[in-house]
Amino acid sequence: MNKNVNIYGTSILCIVVVNLFQLCLSTELSRDPNDVHFFLYPDPRNPNVSEEIVFNDTESLQNSSFNPQLTRTVFITHGFRSNVSSMMPQMVKNAFLASTLQYNIIIVSWGALSTPLPAELTSSLYTLVIANVPIVGRRLAEFIIFMKDQNAFNIENLYLIGHSLGSHVSGLAGMNIKEWTDQQIPRITGE
Repeated sequence: MNKNVNIYGTSILCIVVVNLFQLCLSTELSRDPNDVHFFLYPDPRNPNVSEEIVFNDTESLQNSSFNPQLTRTVFITHGFRSNVSSMMPQMVKNAFLASTLQYNIIIVSWGALSTPLPAELTSSLYTLVIANVPIVGRRLAEFIIFMKDQNAFNIENLYLIGHSLGSHVSGLAGMNIKEWTDQQIPRITGE
Protein backbone atom coordinates (compact mmCIF):
# COMPACT_ATOMS: atom_id res chain seq x y z
CA MET A 1 0.00 0.00 0.00
CA ASN A 2 2.82 2.38 0.84
CA LYS A 3 4.33 1.82 -2.65
CA ASN A 4 1.05 2.77 -4.32
CA VAL A 5 0.84 5.98 -2.33
CA ASN A 6 4.39 6.82 -3.31
CA ILE A 7 3.76 6.05 -6.97
CA TYR A 8 0.52 8.03 -6.87
CA GLY A 9 2.22 10.98 -5.17
CA THR A 10 5.12 10.89 -7.63
CA SER A 11 2.71 10.75 -10.57
CA ILE A 12 0.84 13.82 -9.35
CA LEU A 13 4.12 15.67 -8.81
CA CYS A 14 5.21 14.82 -12.36
CA ILE A 15 1.90 16.04 -13.77
CA VAL A 16 2.20 19.31 -11.84
CA VAL A 17 5.80 19.83 -13.02
CA VAL A 18 4.89 19.05 -16.64
CA ASN A 19 1.90 21.41 -16.50
CA LEU A 20 4.02 24.18 -14.96
CA PHE A 21 6.67 23.64 -17.65
CA GLN A 22 4.01 23.89 -20.37
CA LEU A 23 2.69 27.09 -18.79
CA CYS A 24 6.20 28.54 -18.70
CA LEU A 25 6.56 27.79 -22.39
CA SER A 26 3.26 29.53 -23.15
CA THR A 27 4.02 32.51 -20.93
CA GLU A 28 3.96 35.90 -22.59
CA LEU A 29 7.06 37.75 -21.46
CA SER A 30 9.18 39.84 -23.77
CA ARG A 31 12.95 39.57 -23.82
CA ASP A 32 13.25 42.32 -26.43
CA PRO A 33 15.22 45.39 -25.27
CA ASN A 34 13.14 47.47 -27.71
CA ASP A 35 10.22 46.95 -25.31
CA VAL A 36 12.02 49.18 -22.78
CA HIS A 37 10.61 52.72 -23.01
CA PHE A 38 11.78 56.06 -21.62
CA PHE A 39 9.17 58.65 -20.63
CA LEU A 40 10.16 62.23 -19.87
CA TYR A 41 7.95 64.27 -17.52
CA PRO A 42 8.95 67.86 -18.32
CA ASP A 43 6.27 69.98 -16.69
CA PRO A 44 5.60 70.15 -12.92
CA ARG A 45 2.26 71.85 -13.65
CA ASN A 46 1.16 68.84 -15.73
CA PRO A 47 2.67 65.84 -13.93
CA ASN A 48 0.66 63.30 -15.94
CA VAL A 49 1.92 64.50 -19.32
CA SER A 50 4.87 62.57 -20.66
CA GLU A 51 6.92 62.45 -23.82
CA GLU A 52 8.62 59.28 -24.99
CA ILE A 53 12.26 59.60 -25.96
CA VAL A 54 13.09 56.65 -28.19
CA PHE A 55 16.46 54.93 -27.90
CA ASN A 56 18.83 55.92 -30.74
CA ASP A 57 16.22 58.29 -32.21
CA THR A 58 17.88 61.70 -32.27
CA GLU A 59 14.73 63.32 -33.61
CA SER A 60 12.62 62.14 -30.66
CA LEU A 61 15.18 63.65 -28.28
CA GLN A 62 15.37 66.93 -30.22
CA ASN A 63 11.55 67.17 -30.39
CA SER A 64 11.16 66.48 -26.68
CA SER A 65 11.09 69.02 -23.87
CA PHE A 66 14.29 67.58 -22.38
CA ASN A 67 16.24 70.49 -20.93
CA PRO A 68 20.03 70.01 -20.95
CA GLN A 69 20.40 73.19 -18.88
CA LEU A 70 18.89 71.56 -15.77
CA THR A 71 21.38 70.49 -13.13
CA ARG A 72 20.37 66.85 -12.90
CA THR A 73 18.56 64.07 -14.76
CA VAL A 74 16.77 61.43 -12.70
CA PHE A 75 15.93 57.97 -14.06
CA ILE A 76 13.22 56.12 -12.11
CA THR A 77 12.96 52.37 -12.74
CA HIS A 78 10.07 50.23 -11.51
CA GLY A 79 10.29 46.60 -10.48
CA PHE A 80 8.51 43.26 -10.88
CA ARG A 81 4.95 43.27 -12.29
CA SER A 82 4.97 47.04 -12.80
CA ASN A 83 5.06 49.64 -15.56
CA VAL A 84 5.21 53.39 -16.11
CA SER A 85 1.74 53.83 -14.56
CA SER A 86 2.45 51.85 -11.40
CA MET A 87 2.39 53.48 -7.98
CA MET A 88 6.15 53.51 -7.28
CA PRO A 89 7.44 55.38 -10.33
CA GLN A 90 4.47 57.74 -10.28
CA MET A 91 4.91 58.63 -6.59
CA VAL A 92 8.64 59.26 -6.94
CA LYS A 93 8.13 61.26 -10.15
CA ASN A 94 5.39 63.35 -8.55
CA ALA A 95 7.55 64.04 -5.49
CA PHE A 96 10.38 65.34 -7.68
CA LEU A 97 8.02 67.43 -9.81
CA ALA A 98 6.36 68.94 -6.69
CA SER A 99 9.72 69.91 -5.19
CA THR A 100 11.62 73.10 -5.88
CA LEU A 101 14.30 71.05 -7.65
CA GLN A 102 14.26 71.48 -11.39
CA TYR A 103 15.39 68.15 -12.79
CA ASN A 104 14.70 66.18 -15.94
CA ILE A 105 12.60 63.23 -14.77
CA ILE A 106 12.54 60.07 -16.88
CA ILE A 107 10.66 56.88 -16.01
CA VAL A 108 12.17 53.69 -17.40
CA SER A 109 9.25 51.46 -18.33
CA TRP A 110 10.02 47.79 -18.87
CA GLY A 111 6.56 46.37 -18.15
CA ALA A 112 6.60 44.00 -21.12
CA LEU A 113 9.74 42.42 -19.64
CA SER A 114 8.67 42.58 -15.98
CA THR A 115 5.11 41.25 -16.08
CA PRO A 116 4.65 37.66 -17.23
CA LEU A 117 1.22 36.58 -18.44
CA PRO A 118 -1.07 34.88 -17.57
CA ALA A 119 -1.39 37.12 -14.51
CA GLU A 120 -2.29 34.30 -12.13
CA LEU A 121 1.18 32.84 -12.63
CA THR A 122 3.31 35.95 -12.25
CA SER A 123 4.63 35.06 -8.80
CA SER A 124 5.58 31.58 -10.00
CA LEU A 125 7.45 33.05 -12.95
CA TYR A 126 9.58 35.55 -11.00
CA THR A 127 12.77 33.79 -12.11
CA LEU A 128 11.89 34.42 -15.77
CA VAL A 129 11.68 38.15 -15.01
CA ILE A 130 15.00 38.04 -13.15
CA ALA A 131 16.59 36.82 -16.40
CA ASN A 132 15.42 40.06 -18.07
CA VAL A 133 17.13 42.35 -15.55
CA PRO A 134 20.53 42.33 -17.36
CA ILE A 135 18.76 43.04 -20.67
CA VAL A 136 17.02 46.09 -19.20
CA GLY A 137 20.13 47.25 -17.34
CA ARG A 138 22.10 47.11 -20.58
CA ARG A 139 19.39 49.03 -22.48
CA LEU A 140 19.26 51.72 -19.78
CA ALA A 141 23.05 52.09 -20.02
CA GLU A 142 22.86 52.25 -23.83
CA PHE A 143 20.15 54.91 -23.57
CA ILE A 144 22.27 56.96 -21.16
CA ILE A 145 25.25 56.74 -23.55
CA PHE A 146 22.98 57.73 -26.47
CA MET A 147 21.79 60.82 -24.58
CA LYS A 148 25.32 61.68 -23.41
CA ASP A 149 26.54 61.45 -27.00
CA GLN A 150 23.79 63.91 -27.98
CA ASN A 151 25.13 66.32 -25.33
CA ALA A 152 21.94 66.01 -23.29
CA PHE A 153 23.85 65.66 -20.02
CA ASN A 154 27.08 64.66 -18.37
CA ILE A 155 27.14 61.33 -16.58
CA GLU A 156 28.22 63.03 -13.36
CA ASN A 157 24.81 64.77 -13.29
CA LEU A 158 22.75 61.57 -13.27
CA TYR A 159 20.75 60.01 -10.48
CA LEU A 160 19.27 56.51 -10.87
CA ILE A 161 16.45 55.33 -8.62
CA GLY A 162 15.15 51.77 -8.69
CA HIS A 163 12.52 49.80 -6.85
CA SER A 164 12.58 46.03 -6.38
CA LEU A 165 14.16 44.52 -9.50
CA GLY A 166 14.46 48.09 -10.81
CA SER A 167 17.19 48.56 -8.20
CA HIS A 168 19.17 45.79 -9.85
CA VAL A 169 18.48 47.29 -13.29
CA SER A 170 19.86 50.62 -12.06
CA GLY A 171 22.92 48.98 -10.52
CA LEU A 172 23.68 47.01 -13.67
CA ALA A 173 23.26 50.16 -15.78
CA GLY A 174 25.76 51.89 -13.51
CA MET A 175 28.17 48.98 -13.80
CA ASN A 176 27.86 49.00 -17.61
CA ILE A 177 28.44 52.77 -17.76
CA LYS A 178 31.57 52.39 -15.62
CA GLU A 179 32.85 49.56 -17.81
CA TRP A 180 32.11 51.29 -21.13
CA THR A 181 33.09 54.88 -20.30
CA ASP A 182 35.24 54.64 -17.19
CA GLN A 183 32.83 57.18 -15.65
CA GLN A 184 30.79 56.51 -12.56
CA ILE A 185 27.18 57.50 -11.99
CA PRO A 186 27.43 59.47 -8.73
CA ARG A 187 24.17 58.37 -7.16
CA ILE A 188 22.11 55.21 -7.42
CA THR A 189 19.34 54.53 -4.92
CA GLY A 190 17.60 51.17 -4.57
CA GLU A 191 14.56 50.57 -2.47
